[in-house]
Amino acid sequence: MRSRPRLLGAGILGASLLAFALPVLAQVVTVTHPSNLTRLDVATETLLQDSSGNWWVSPSGRFVLYTGSNTPSGRGGNPTIVGDENKRIASKNYVPYSPFSTQWQDAWTSGFLVAVDPDDPDRAQFIDPFALAVAQAPSDDLNDLQKFWSQPISAGTRDAVGTARIPIEFDANDQPTGYLTIRTEYTLVGDALQVAIILGNQGRLSHTFGLRVVIDAGFDKATGPNDGQPIFLPDGTVITAETVIEKAVTPLTEGNCTWVSYDPKNPLLAIRGFVGTDSTKEVWNRGTATYAAGPPDRIEFGQLRNMGLGQWLFIPNPNAPLLGMDIGYAVRWNATSLAPGQSKRFVTWYGVGSSTPSYDSPFAMMAYVPLRLKAQANGLGGYDIVDLQGRTPFPVYVYIDNFGPSPLLNATARLRLPYGFELAAGSPQVNLGIIPHDGLASAQWDIVATATRPGRATFKFTGPEGRVLNATVDIPVLPILNPLPSTYPAFEMVSFPFIFGNKSAAHVLASLGDLYPGGPATIVRYDPTEPNPNLRYKFYPDPFAAVIEPGNGYWLLNLNSIPAVMPDDRSEVPGTSAFNLVVRAGWNQIGNPFQYTIDLWDIEVLDFSGNRYSMEDAINRGMLLPVLYWWDPYEHRYNWEPNPKKVTADPYMGYWLLAYRDLVLLIPPPLYQ
Repeated sequence: MRSRPRLLGAGILGASLLAFALPVLAQVVTVTHPSNLTRLDVATETLLQDSSGNWWVSPSGRFVLYTGSNTPSGRGGNPTIVGDENKRIASKNYVPYSPFSTQWQDAWTSGFLVAVDPDDPDRAQFIDPFALAVAQAPSDDLNDLQKFWSQPISAGTRDAVGTARIPIEFDANDQPTGYLTIRTEYTLVGDALQVAIILGNQGRLSHTFGLRVVIDAGFDKATGPNDGQPIFLPDGTVITAETVIEKAVTPLTEGNCTWVSYDPKNPLLAIRGFVGTDSTKEVWNRGTATYAAGPPDRIEFGQLRNMGLGQWLFIPNPNAPLLGMDIGYAVRWNATSLAPGQSKRFVTWYGVGSSTPSYDSPFAMMAYVPLRLKAQANGLGGYDIVDLQGRTPFPVYVYIDNFGPSPLLNATARLRLPYGFELAAGSPQVNLGIIPHDGLASAQWDIVATATRPGRATFKFTGPEGRVLNATVDIPVLPILNPLPSTYPAFEMVSFPFIFGNKSAAHVLASLGDLYPGGPATIVRYDPTEPNPNLRYKFYPDPFAAVIEPGNGYWLLNLNSIPAVMPDDRSEVPGTSAFNLVVRAGWNQIGNPFQYTIDLWDIEVLDFSGNRYSMEDAINRGMLLPVLYWWDPYEHRYNWEPNPKKVTADPYMGYWLLAYRDLVLLIPPPLYQ
């Protein structure tokens, strides 16, 4: 069998299409989101004649994605800010080139590949209609040319749709007897492009069909395509080298079904891929197809040159970096069988990465909260928690984009705040009224941080039809450790995310008064190297407890409930490299040395022989117990998270960690540092 279909018969243009010699159709279809959030260009099939008189069938099916323009102010991309408009975030810039040039063809680097019977070497075919047109030589005779789209791609109010028809079965005379149909539906929903493709078997035989969608992800870098940056997953995983996530090995969850990457030169611009999980309704929407494909089987990250559109099986090279490279992102559904007359719908999303989104039909819902907050001196001897623009109150938003066929009636949006945050004014529920088809509605709340502690806080947004989004905000360290309420006089386990010029506990905790055992304020630390188990707790002024170092955990007693004000000789732990924390065999009191929450799964482990391991390898080798225990002074009990991929450590908190041998923890700085 041929490696790609030879397009004959119904694919020949023939004399009936000589009308193409009249006015030439545009070879690019442009669609703009009804509220200008994004813009899409799709190459569409038409007939072009060059200066030599030769005819070309223009390639079709690939796309370029942009953020929208600044109309109204700030609307493109993230509608709550100004500065991320008119940015190309998928594919390269085709505009400067002639449509007859290889540069124009090479600029369309986002699209799809269909695999037909890929596991059968005698029958395998790999089909990209765009590439088929590129491979077709121009001719001065229209009868020599073949077309690939029975319905050329055309634009709607927010989508571009078309159907390719490719022969995949042939008789003894090499004439087509069966076809593959590829219904392509590119739809701008919310801040993303929804790629939905329906594969149909119009043959006489059963075949297996698979699909791979490839996106040339980027940040509209003017000086070249090498704009690869770290890929961040919600579970704390940071991807910086070629990687594949196999659903059969690592089930898709809320922790790995989406990713975000940030432009270091324009922090307002972020990109996102989203594949959903088994609970995402849209991936099970079969539309006009016989079946729905569900979530993809593979999520792939790599250098675009290694994983481009032309290949079905991408083998990642873990030594191939993404940083500074032209990166690609792909999702793949393995081939499954379709009988004659059957079809299957595949769907995935890619777009702007600034929101916490849901794209299930009939509407997209996006929540916008600050990525992180910061501490700012208020001129009164204290500090305010503000957003990155220095605002308090600071705004949070929810946007509803109705792409369904009917209006959303009596729509509302509601915000539930975490502990330590309050509304500056107004009600937690906002009436959005009627949101018409293709309408965009929004709600804004102004928030004041009151009694927050550093860590992560979750804002809960509830929209139409009870849809819920949970958006996470990182809360920074203040140079003040607020006390427990006086109604809970007890020890609490703490740490100190600062380097102090004078490291003595008496200096660092001078605001609490004198430290001494039996007094209202003291500090205690556990020493796992003490041979006598009865003497392992060291009380101030024992030297083991009397020195304050970042990364160490302590028991602190503050019976007078006085704020512990950090002295002026403090400085942050540098965020340019990993922090080395030595832990000894046994139980260790540890803490987060940095200013923002860290994830246990990101930490690497070094043994005293110089061998370096990922956290997963260290767990599998039995080097430590992958649990951090923290003391709840309100409930007077320990808590823990059993899933090591979800374990986090907040600044100022102390934790117990059990090491089975002497080790060094290599703690990477959080993203924000």
